[in-house]
This record gives sequence, C-alpha cells and structure tokens, in this order.
Amino acid sequence: MWSGSYRAGLNRSLGSVRDTQSHPDPPQQAIELSSNQRQSPVNRLINRFDGATPAGQQQGLPPAPQHPRASSPHVTPKPYISPPSSTQSSVGRVQTPATKVPGNSANRRPANEPTQVDLIDSQVTPDLLLDQVQSGETSKEERLMKTVYNILRQGSSESDVVIGHKVKAIFQKIQSITPKEWAREKRGLETKVAQLQAALQQDRRDPGLKAELESCLDENLQLQEMLDRKKRELNEGQSELTQLRMDKEHAERRVRELEDQLAEFQDELRRENGSKTDLVSCQAQLMELHQLKQKLEESLRQRERELTALKGALKEEVATHDREIEALREQYSADMEKLRSSMEQVSQSQAGIEAERLRVNTTVRSLQQQLEDCRDESSHWMEQFHSARDELRTTKQELLQLRLERDECEDELKELKDRIGTKKPQTPEPRPSEALSQELQRCSAELQKTKSELQNQRTEFDKKVMEVISIKRSQQNQEAELRYEMDRLKEQLQKAKEEFAKAQEKNKRLPSQAALSDLEQKLVDAQSEASQLKEKLSLNEEELEMYKSRLNKAQTDINALHDAQRDQEATHTRLREKLSRLEAQLQSNATESSEAELALHSEVRGLRSELDEAKRKASRLTQELHEVAVRLEAADRDKETLKQNVGQLEESKRQQERALEKLNREVESLNASLKEENQALRAQLEEQKERTRREVQEAQRHGNEAKSELERNDLDLRRLEEETSRQKKELQLVCEERDNHQLDKELLTNRLRHLEGELEASKSILGEKTREIRILDDKLKRVELELEEERSTVEMLTERVARSRDQIDQLRSELMQERSSKQDLELDKNAMERHLKELRNRVADMEGHSRSSVGVSQLENKVQELEDQLRAEEREKNSVLASQRRTERKLKELNMTLDEERHAHTEQRDQLLLKVKALKRQVDESETELERMDALRRKAQRDVEEQVELREALQARVTALETNIKRKAATRPALDSSALSSDEDDDSLYDSSTIASILTESNLQTSSC
Repeated sequence: MWSGSYRAGLNRSLGSVRDTQSHPDPPQQAIELSSNQRQSPVNRLINRFDGATPAGQQQGLPPAPQHPRASSPHVTPKPYISPPSSTQSSVGRVQTPATKVPGNSANRRPANEPTQVDLIDSQVTPDLLLDQVQSGETSKEERLMKTVYNILRQGSSESDVVIGHKVKAIFQKIQSITPKEWAREKRGLETKVAQLQAALQQDRRDPGLKAELESCLDENLQLQEMLDRKKRELNEGQSELTQLRMDKEHAERRVRELEDQLAEFQDELRRENGSKTDLVSCQAQLMELHQLKQKLEESLRQRERELTALKGALKEEVATHDREIEALREQYSADMEKLRSSMEQVSQSQAGIEAERLRVNTTVRSLQQQLEDCRDESSHWMEQFHSARDELRTTKQELLQLRLERDECEDELKELKDRIGTKKPQTPEPRPSEALSQELQRCSAELQKTKSELQNQRTEFDKKVMEVISIKRSQQNQEAELRYEMDRLKEQLQKAKEEFAKAQEKNKRLPSQAALSDLEQKLVDAQSEASQLKEKLSLNEEELEMYKSRLNKAQTDINALHDAQRDQEATHTRLREKLSRLEAQLQSNATESSEAELALHSEVRGLRSELDEAKRKASRLTQELHEVAVRLEAADRDKETLKQNVGQLEESKRQQERALEKLNREVESLNASLKEENQALRAQLEEQKERTRREVQEAQRHGNEAKSELERNDLDLRRLEEETSRQKKELQLVCEERDNHQLDKELLTNRLRHLEGELEASKSILGEKTREIRILDDKLKRVELELEEERSTVEMLTERVARSRDQIDQLRSELMQERSSKQDLELDKNAMERHLKELRNRVADMEGHSRSSVGVSQLENKVQELEDQLRAEEREKNSVLASQRRTERKLKELNMTLDEERHAHTEQRDQLLLKVKALKRQVDESETELERMDALRRKAQRDVEEQVELREALQARVTALETNIKRKAATRPALDSSALSSDEDDDSLYDSSTIASILTESNLQTSSC
C-alpha cells in the first residue's frame, strides 16, 4: 500500500515537472477546483438550467483537454455565449496587452528559449494574480448575466428591454443571496493558492531534484519487484512445507492405523484360536439366525412388491376414473346442449317458465354450494379419520414395543433371581443379598403394576377400535341410503326429461294451457324434491357433526393413552436403571467370591442356562416377528377395506354430483365444478401416494428395528460365547495343572525310553503336515481362483446395475417428456373447448338474429372440425397415458430385478466370506500345529544331544576310573589284607550298580531340566 501510494506521488510529481518544461506558465486548476467546490446555491441553480455542461464543470469554465501527465486548462466557448471580450478571461488567465496566453506562447515558441521563460516568470507576481482574480470575478458576473439573458430569451416573445430588466432584477437577488464574507474568504484562498503555485513552479525548475526523483523511482520499482518475487518464493516454500508436513502426518497416521489393524488382527487370531467345538456350535446358531434374518428380509421385500402392485392398481383406478369422468362430461355436454336448445325454444313461447327456471337454477346453485360444503366437510372428516388411523397404528406399535420391553425386563429379573440363587451359598455377608432381594421384589411388584396398567390400556384401546368400527358401519349405512336416494332422483330426473321432451313435442305441434300447467307442476315437484334434498343434506351434516364429536373424543382418548405410555416408559427406564445397579452389585459380589472350582462349575452351568435363555429369546423373537407380519397383513387388509370404502364414498359423491349437476343449466359453473373436482381428486391421489410412501417407510423402519434387534442378539450371543470360552479356558488350565503334576512324575521316569520314538513319530507327523500344507495351498489357490471368478461376476453385476440405472434414467426422461406432452395436450384441449364454446355462442347468436344459412353452415362445419380435433387429442392423450403406464411398469420391473440381483449378490458375498474365514481358520490351525511340532522336535533334539554329552562324560569318567584301578593294582601287587580290603572298598565304590544309579540320577536331572 505504502509503496503504491509513494510511486503514485512520484509519478505525479514527475508529470508536473515535465509539464512545467512544456508549459512554463503555472496551471490554475487548483483555483478553478476551489471555486467549483465553493459554488453558491445560485450558481448550482444556474448549472441545473445549463443542460449542456456536466456536473463537475463551473458555469462559464468549459472543460479543458488534459495532458497525459497533468491537466492544463484551455478555454472553449459555449455555443450559446458570444465570444468573450478582451476583458473576459478565466480564473488563471487574463487577456491583456501586457500578458499573453501561456498555451499559445508555449505553442509558438520552442521550449529551449530561457530568456522568454524568465520574462514570463518575472511578470507573474501575487499582485498581478490578485488583479487577475478580480477581473475574473467581474467577467464571471458578466457571463452570469449573459447566461440568464440567454435562458430568458429562449422561447419568449418579450422585448430585449423587458428581458434586460428581468436579468438585472435576478442578478440583484443573486448578489443579495451570496454572502460577502464568503467572497472575501474566497479571494484570500485564491491568493494563497497563487503564491503556493508560484513557489511550486520555482521548485520544479531544479533539474537535480528531478533526476533524484527519477532515480529514486527506478530504485523503488526495482525494490518492489524484488520484494514481490521474494514474497512469491516465500509463499511457494511455505506451501511446499505445509504439503510435506501433511504428507508426513498422513503417512504417520497410515502407519498407526496399520499397526492398530495388525494388533486387532493378532487379537482376533488369538481369540479365534480358542475353543473349536463351541465356535462351531455358535456358528451353527448364527447361521440359523442369519437364515431367519434372510427370511424376514424376503418377507419385507414381498411386502414392498405388494405395495408397488397396489400403487400400480391405484394409478390404473385413477386413470379409469378420469376416463369415466371424461365420458360423463361428454354425455353431460351433449345432454346440456339438447336441454339448452329445448329450453331456448320453450323460452321463446313461455316467459313464465323462464322465471321458474331461473328460480330453480338459484335453488340448484344453493344446493350445489351446500353439496360442496358437505364435500369439503367429508374430506376433512376423512383426513381426521386417516390421522386417527395413523395414530392408532402408532399406538399399536408402541404397545408392542412396551410388551417386548416388559418381556425383556421379566427375563432379566429371572436371570438376576437365578444368579442370586446361585450366589447365595458363596456370599459370606447376607446383608447386601437381602437388600438386593428386597429391591428385586419391589421391582417385580412395579412390573406387575405396569402389566395391569398395560392390560387396562389394551382393553381401552380395543374399545376405541370397536367405536371406530361402529362409526364405519354407520357411515356405510348412510352411504347406502344416499345411493338409494340418488338412484331414485336419477329415475325421477329421467322421467322428467322424457315428460319434458313429450311436452316439447306437444308445444311444437300445438301449444296448450294443459302442457304449461304440466310443466309448472313438474317444476313444483322438482322444487319439492330439491327441498327434500336440502333436508337430507342438513341431516347428513348433523350426522357428520356427531361423527366429528366422536372422533374428537377418540382423539382425546388416544392422547391419554399416549400420556400413559410415556409414564410407563419412564417407569421402565427407572426399572432398567435399578436392574443395572443390581447387576453391578451382583458382579462385584461375584468377582469377590468366584475363586474356587465349585464356583467355576456353577458359573459354567449358569452360562449354559443363559445360552438356553438366549436361544429361547431368539425363538420368541421369531414368533413375535411372525405375529408382527400377521398384524401387518391385517393392517393391509384394513387398508384395502378403507380404500374400498373411500372408493364407494367417491362413487356416491360422484352420483350426487351428477344428480345435482343435471339440474344445472349453465356450462361455466359446470366447468368450474369439474375443475375443482379434478383438483380434489389429484390432491386425494397425492395424499394417497404420500400415505403409501409413509407406510412403506414405516415398514422399512420396522424391518430395520428387527435387524437391529437381531444384531443385538448376535452381540449378546457373542459375549456369552466369549464368557463360556474364558471359563472353559480357566477350567482347562486348572485341569491341565492338576494333570501336569501327575504326568510330570510319570514322564520323569519314562522320558529317555520314548525320546527316540517321539523323534520318529515327529518326523512322520512332519511329513504328514507338509502334505497337509501342500493340500491347503492347493485349496487356497482354488479359493483364490473362485474369488477371482466371483469378482468378475460382481463386476458384471455392477455393470448390469449401471446399465439398468441408465435405462431407469432414460425411462424417467421419457416419462417427463410424456407428462409435458400430456400437459400440452390438456392446454390445447382447454383452448379448443373455449374456442368451441365461443363458436357455439356465436351460432346461438346467429340463430337468434336469423343470419344467413351459409354462415351458419360454415360455423357448424368449423364446430365439427373442432370436435374432430378434440377427439383426436383425446385419443393422443389416451395413448400417452398408456405409454406412461407401460414405462412405469417397466420401471417397477427393473427395480424388482435390481433388488433380486442385489440380494443374490449379497448372498454370494456372504457365502464367500464364510468360506474364506473357514479356510483362514484351517490355515491358522495347521500353522499352530506345525509350530508346536517344531518346538517338540527342537526340544527332543536338545534332550538327545544332552543325553549323548552326558553319556560321553560318564563313559570318560568310567574309563578314567578303570585306568586308575588298573594302575593301582599294578603298582601295589603285594599289599596286605588291609590294603586289599581298602582296594575292595574302592572297587565297591565304583561297581556297575553305583555307575547305573549315577547314570539314572543324571538322566532324571536332565529330564527335569
């Protein structure tokens, strides 16, 4: 920042120096700027009137062309001002005979004439500048008056004298507005600026300062470039250092992770090399649990497929419903056209019937409005019913969850009681066991209380379900009654139509008073039927209110059940905390008193019982899962019955709407009602889709919960297996120590005899193990080949999945295109319908005004063409719908195939993993066996070498003793009996028995070592 500002300042100073060489006179731009900044309000007003000057220029001071380094102002006259006189000049320039314009002088004379420059500089004094400022002010006043005169002159037809008087009055007002103190201050500032500029001009003439400034600028630029280069190098080095540190940390972290993985693998190998038989049994149990889990997953997939099939059926039902609506619409339009033509003919002859028809139309509109209100209320009631059903389902699930938790608590209590029973004879202090038993009794009492509360809640829930079923039945009865009434009204309407057609024919032949009276009687009957319908609608509304009150009551009961369930959950959490505390106390007591062999046996029995309990729990879980599946099927059946009821309700509504809409005579209200009905059906369809999606998510959530429960059971089984293996290891260690004490006594006596046999046997075993290792290597190679084949199949499956995904995306894009085309067709259809309606209105107007038959025939032909176009668009729409259904069916099939392939892939992967684990286990077992045999062989070799060395040492000792005896016998042949006895004693010391005893002792010492 500092270097940039310093460089800019140096550039400006150098530019000003260069400008002084080319233009010796001092520029007056600072004075002009100060005068511009200190403009009076009147000057700003004049600047607003002057539209040709920009906002930054002063009035009367035109913009000057700027030099590339510094600005030197030049005067340019305005188009509406006359050329200035000899007395007019700018602030920094005065056109007098004594002084000449600086720019002109600079242009006329060359820059290397020092005498002329000195003369011009000597002429510029502060007094002269002050005179210039004063003359500039007078010229400015004159320019101001001239501009005001020009402004008033434009567009006015007054005389010059009147305009001059106006100009003088305006100038006097301006002078009275402008303060005199400001003018004096302005003059003083201008004189100061002139002095400063003169001093600056003198400083700029120094060439040494200019050279120094240029050299400093060059050095500064070089230093700045060096600084930027060093900064870039420093940033690059820092980035490289940070990258190296990150790489080093990543490598260290990778090494630590590999070490941790190695330690984990070693721990897993140690754990897996424990007990084989227990692991095999546990693996069998795990396989059974895995099969159960697969069965559950298959059942869930079956449910998902059924849901997709239900979705397709719903979509097909909606499509058929749309087709029925369109057919009814066409029939209704045809009937309405017939009725309109007949009513127009009757209205021409009978004016009274028209009034009655209008009154009937008003009543029908009111009835239709009431029907719409009833429809909205029924939809609201259905939404409440669906929400109540969802809440009942959630309460069912929560009750099942509570029941499962209660069973778990009971099992845990039983286990704790068994453990307390087994620990009672071992615990020396009775006080904590008594406290624990009291807490257990209290917990069991609380559990009994929760059981009774759950039973009460279950009975209340059953009551609520019975109430909902009774409401459904009453609703179905009402729907049947409404259907019967609608059928009766349809028949009456059909009869009325037939009678009306007969009356119309009679009127065509010969209008009579009897026909009119019949029509009036029929209108009265229609009104009475409409009043009856009103009464029935009011009764239906009252029954709906009653059902709403019942539903609200059921909602409050459900909320109360939710609160009770929350209280039970709180009690369950308290019981679980107490049970955890009791388990901790029992574990502490068990750790203090579990040291003897009887305790170990009792623990083993307890663990076996716990294993049996876990198995029973797994079987119980499978039964409960089966019950959940049965309940899901029941819920699906309830859902299907509800769908049928909803369809029946919708059918009854459609019948009511058709019966009431046939009384309506206006096409616009019919179109509006049909549009509203379409929107309501779409909204219901969207709600049904959302509901089915929620149900699918709930089913998936239940499946995930079942999976998590199975995983928890697997973890419990593994933990129990680890505990059993640990206890068995401890038992084996104790038994091995006892057996070792017994065997050491036998091995110490028979070790020498069997060492050679063991060596030969170890050699044969080594040969067998080498053969087994070769067989295992062959197996490993085959397994690797199978793994490569499986990898290739997995890659092929992934490619198939990718292709199927691409097909799905393509089908989705086609679906979107077909939907957009469907929307375009619907828009075109609506436009054509509007156009057809306009044409029909025009036809009716032309028939009323008795136009020429040629225009009517043309319009009829046009109407026929438009109807043909409508039918063609309907056919296109049906084809688009059929293609859309086909694409959706393809999508479903592709999703099902993808799910099946994914399932098969997971099964194959699990099987391969199990095979690889089994082979790894076999390899590890063979390696441990080989290591053990190698250790035995090395030990036997060491024992043999030690025995050989001892034998050689003893043999040398025996030979030394024999030579000593012989030497003594040779040197002392004639000793006395005492000497002979001493020699015999010496011989007895080293006879064969003593030598054998020494050898056996040495052998025993080596074997013990």
